[in-house]
Amino acid sequence: MPQPQEIRKPIVRKDPVGRRVHGTSPVYTKLKNPDPRRYYVNVNTGDPDAMAEYKVMGYTPEVKTPDGVDYAAGGCSRPGEPLQQRGSMLMSIDRAEHEKILRYGPDGQSGLELADQFEERLATNRAMFDPVRGMHGIMGRSGRQVLATESMKDNEPGG
Repeated sequence: MPQPQEIRKPIVRKDPVGRRVHGTSPVYTKLKNPDPRRYYVNVNTGDPDAMAEYKVMGYTPEVKTPDGVDYAAGGCSRPGEPLQQRGSMLMSIDRAEHEKILRYGPDGQSGLELADQFEERLATNRAMFDPVRGMHGIMGRSGRQVLATESMKDNEPGG
């Protein structure tokens, strides 16, 4: 069985450019007077499960006030009402709490921390196999290649 070869040079991660979802213009998602200490999300008002999920995580609906946050364009809420636009409600949470949810998950047992641990195990344990990953090698979030395939070695210059 051939021994794994050392990777000669780091591969630069190339993520695709983000796309607008369902034709939503950035004009409609831009906010006026956002509080930098808050993290904002637009939640679909037609999906009660999504609304409940964000409320359970600690997000609260933003209410229209004269000096508070508001949509830059297209908002239709009156003062004292929750900010709504195009079937979405603006909700927010403290930025530090959002970072905690992102890192550890809403249940405290998932999130990026767990993904990073799994990724590190993939990089250090050659016996592990991840069938979801592609055939072009995988770059970790740290920028380090964590997986290469035999077909990649055949396509290397001089290989």
